[in-house]
Amino acid sequence: KIKKIGLLGDHIKDLSGNSMKDSIKYITINDNDSKKTEIIGGNIIGSITYSGKESMIVEAQNIETNEIYSTHANELNFTLNNLKAGIYTLWAFESLHEKNNFTYFSGIWEPYHRAARFMIYPDSIDVRARWDIEGININFD
Repeated sequence: KIKKIGLLGDHIKDLSGNSMKDSIKYITINDNDSKKTEIIGGNIIGSITYSGKESMIVEAQNIETNEIYSTHANELNFTLNNLKAGIYTLWAFESLHEKNNFTYFSGIWEPYHRAARFMIYPDSIDVRARWDIEGININFD
């Protein structure tokens, strides 16, 4: 049974047709026949230091399973709820993509539109069940 598909960068293109040769995208296939279990996970709560005017997206990725959790930053504060226990990387980016707000916009040359600014949180975050990880600050300035 296939549970995950990996696409190499030569086959990945953004909405403007630019090839992303240095990218790999994994797609997880959900099995609707399996029992759904309630995940009792942890939460990451933090803020963003950013002086721009764009809305922000925050993503956490589990380094073992590659699962990604995303959220909008509300007035530069964010909460990622119910993450499975594990070690996560965290980053934030400006929501500039016209068709999908949760997709990073890498820019286009003609007509020129700049890429979204992003910042990667410098440390990994250990999420545990029923724990709140507070005080995370992603600093753009």
